Amino acid sequence: MSLGRWLWVGLVLQIVGGSWAGTNAPLNTASSVSRQFTAYAPGPVLPVAFCGFAEHLKNEWLDRLAVPDHWHDPIVLVFRETLTSNTSARALRLQIVQIGPVRKYEISGWVPPAPEEAALAATIVEALCLEIANRSRLPGPGVWTSAQIPRWLIDGLAGVIQGDPDRLLTVAHRSATAARPPLVSAVLGMAELPADEVARELFLANAWLLTDSLLRLPNGGGKLYQFLTRLRTSEGAFAEVYQVDFADAVAMEKWWSLVLAHQATSVIPQDWTASATAAQLTALLRLPDGQAFNDLYRHSDQAGLRDVVGKRVAELEQLRSCAHPLYWSALAAYIEAGRWLVDDQLSRYRRAVARGDQLRRAARRQAEAISVTLDWAEQKYTTGSPSNVWTGYFQTIEQLENLKREHHDPISDYLDRFDK
Repeated sequence: MSLGRWLWVGLVLQIVGGSWAGTNAPLNTASSVSRQFTAYAPGPVLPVAFCGFAEHLKNEWLDRLAVPDHWHDPIVLVFRETLTSNTSARALRLQIVQIGPVRKYEISGWVPPAPEEAALAATIVEALCLEIANRSRLPGPGVWTSAQIPRWLIDGLAGVIQGDPDRLLTVAHRSATAARPPLVSAVLGMAELPADEVARELFLANAWLLTDSLLRLPNGGGKLYQFLTRLRTSEGAFAEVYQVDFADAVAMEKWWSLVLAHQATSVIPQDWTASATAAQLTALLRLPDGQAFNDLYRHSDQAGLRDVVGKRVAELEQLRSCAHPLYWSALAAYIEAGRWLVDDQLSRYRRAVARGDQLRRAARRQAEAISVTLDWAEQKYTTGSPSNVWTGYFQTIEQLENLKREHHDPISDYLDRFDK
């Protein structure tokens, strides 16, 4: 579940409860299921939402590393209320706090607005990795130095767990097909996120690709776990763990070049909007000579028609791979109709193409209804200036809950199809 959904649940309950802490009010607290996370935040429910998000992220993180949940040190999330609009003042901060033998990892931030999800996910992943890497500390007094989690691993694991794979895959594909794709040593050696937005996106995509590829190696999750446990005690932890897979730096660069080559030759599907899908489908339903696809039974004896239809069926199949879900059923019917025509089954072709026309009209009506509903909601619930976004968010949640109780709208009807 994303941070937005956890906050959605928390904020709805907070609205129903009718309480919101003032700036100087004491923070409320909650603990996660595993007890590793404790959250402090304004109001009675926001701490629960933060703990739920962190626990969900941790479970996914444990699955990737294939390790049991034997945590040692707690992780605390502290979010205080602020009215400042200074973005630098709202930046997330991770620090290690030690009081005697007790050590904890504290993530601090400010609300409103809610912290940016990707940044919070990466910070929680860093805290989880630090907790594992620092377990190997020696007992007793003395100078203690924390492990440093590599930037690529923080953002790579966060991307694998919480990222948008389609977007990351597209950026990684663009990076792989560039004139000079990055060396794996450059990705491994990046100390901090680039300030330039384009460079940052490329690094995040390559960090995700590198981490995902390492996880796909034999015992990939176990090896990343071993790497974390050796980070604090060995400067060559990566080479030690992956020496079986990469004999030296040259072998790893060769492996990375193969990973990039695979990305360069991959076809990245693009999700089309409903209007773009409809426009492309309309164009494909008319053959090059002007004949309509649903009227081809009249010209079934035309020479070369079946070859033309066969090619058009292939184009319809390609469109379906990236079409808007509203048009999937209609496209499937047209593809079936084209295949019946190629097989000279005219009666079956006519039934399939009629079904395709009906489904296409229904999809167009539903797309128009969804567009109207979204336009209405945008106009009704626009909150105005950015300073009122947080208050407007609360009001929108309450109004949408009332709307949901009153009737079904085209969007809910469309989404209900996927819940069945």
